[in-house]
Amino acid sequence: MIYILHHHHDRVRALELVAHLEESGFPAFVPPVESLHQLPDNINTVDAVMVVVSPSLLQDGGSALEKIQHVKEIGKPILPLLDGITRNAVQTEYKEWNSILGNIATAQITSEGIGALMPKLIQALRVLGVARQASMEAAAAAPGKSRKKFNIGRWAIIGLAAVVFGAAGYLYSTLHTGPTDITLRVHGSNTIGKSLMPKLVTAYIQKKQGNVVRVDTVKGEEEKEIVFTQPNSKQRYAIEVFSHGSGTGFTDIIDGGCNIAMSSRPAKSTEAQTFKEKGLGLLTTAACEHIIALDGIAVIVHSANVLRSLTIKQLADIFSGKITRWSELGGRDMEIHIYARDEKSGTFEMMQGLVLKRYGYANVAATAKRFEDSDLLSDAVSKDLDGIGFIGLPYINNAKAVSIADGDASPIYPNVLTVSREDYPLARRLFLYTNENPQNSETREFIQFIFSDEGQKIIRADKFIDLMPTVENNPYCDPNASATYLQATQSAKRLSVTFRFMPSGNSLDNKAVSDLERIVNFVRQNGDPQILLLGFSDNDGTPAANQALSLSRSQAVAAELHMYGVNVAPAHVYGFGSELPVSTNDTPEGKQKNRRVEVWLK
Repeated sequence: MIYILHHHHDRVRALELVAHLEESGFPAFVPPVESLHQLPDNINTVDAVMVVVSPSLLQDGGSALEKIQHVKEIGKPILPLLDGITRNAVQTEYKEWNSILGNIATAQITSEGIGALMPKLIQALRVLGVARQASMEAAAAAPGKSRKKFNIGRWAIIGLAAVVFGAAGYLYSTLHTGPTDITLRVHGSNTIGKSLMPKLVTAYIQKKQGNVVRVDTVKGEEEKEIVFTQPNSKQRYAIEVFSHGSGTGFTDIIDGGCNIAMSSRPAKSTEAQTFKEKGLGLLTTAACEHIIALDGIAVIVHSANVLRSLTIKQLADIFSGKITRWSELGGRDMEIHIYARDEKSGTFEMMQGLVLKRYGYANVAATAKRFEDSDLLSDAVSKDLDGIGFIGLPYINNAKAVSIADGDASPIYPNVLTVSREDYPLARRLFLYTNENPQNSETREFIQFIFSDEGQKIIRADKFIDLMPTVENNPYCDPNASATYLQATQSAKRLSVTFRFMPSGNSLDNKAVSDLERIVNFVRQNGDPQILLLGFSDNDGTPAANQALSLSRSQAVAAELHMYGVNVAPAHVYGFGSELPVSTNDTPEGKQKNRRVEVWLK
């Protein structure tokens, strides 16, 4: 009997390996454990251990290596399989592998897959003294039966312990573990992956007439498999949703560990560069970057806290630990208790980038309590009179959100309208990233479903901000606005969509491009009202230059709408320069928020 041990991220490879070994007549199975952090009790009874090694395993470092060393110490041959990484790289990064491997053969899983390696693997197994088996009795109890169809004449009795454990493995795999085929892997952000993504996956399966059988927990609540069957078939499939944080999504899609990366922040330049070097495409283009919803990072306190608003500077000083007592902010004389998301979270990375690093702080205070789960963080703050934390908008729950001010702009409260227009200082986009030319046929089909009306309704129901335009009938008008602005917007209604642009020039960004068709559909369905386009700039340059630049942005949007058959009268296209900033002009991020075109309807 051959055991296949693996990191839980490499489970698909392990199951594929079992199928190939069965076809070649070698009894093998994945024991009912999901990680090298665990080892089955009867490891002594097996003939050999095969280890699927990949970057995912290497990230675990010493803990996984210690388990492999234990297998070697009890005298079991190990045949390492390297998935997407060279043996030299393993030996360079982890010197311990040299002594563990010895002279045992090492094979690399190539782009052709495990099947191309089978001749080499079979030869290595023969060298190790692992023989083929051919008994029908053993086949009846073989755990591989639950994974793939096999030739029942190839199994042999390997001993009572192996048979009993094999039967237990079969029962476990039937009732608890994932199915034979995983059709789509979606990894990354906990903000997206914890609740929203499983709901989207379930609705997508049902849309295709599939029947959802169950939702399996693979390893903790952050790893789920939505198991389903197709019409007129008992074969089980699954879509995998792993939500360990935005950073893990980028790592996995670059390494080939998933088809879709979920992220609650934009891709970093380093991630985009690695993605490009791997030949996967340009992450910043619409072919790879898919903005599916909007969210806001809400700063939350206890409901009894008298605080109503904070500036970005105050947030930085609080979460860095510089401000330590509520009395420094006008509250009671008690110590501030900080609650924060974990390091891998896109929510944390956004807070770190937009708030902490802006004022020279590298991280939150060492005293902060860190959470991987958003609901648990919110629940903790809601029970702590002196607590403060940051969380995605849908997770405010029983806590209280405060308004946030950035620079000269007025404090803005996080709600559907302020976030959908991206005026709220800590508003953010929720992203899915894919390869430029995904080989998995489900990838683009699933993303198209998310952009459909049905998919967007699910996003809205899960308390995120969907992309469908809505109208604010009685919009707030800043009393500091110019007479021209007040006159233009008199008796008009504000649309929830605001166009924004690429960092330089007048090119619409990826969200704005996809917003065009939504706005066209909206106005067609609502009697073709007159559209007003009100452009703004940051405060770089002279007032005259800024006015001209803001007008050119409005004209650029009008030209795009014209291509869709919607005409905007020249008299309804405005430029207001740097008037009415919604963010600070002291940072690149703030300036980009201020470069915008508002959409109003009459």
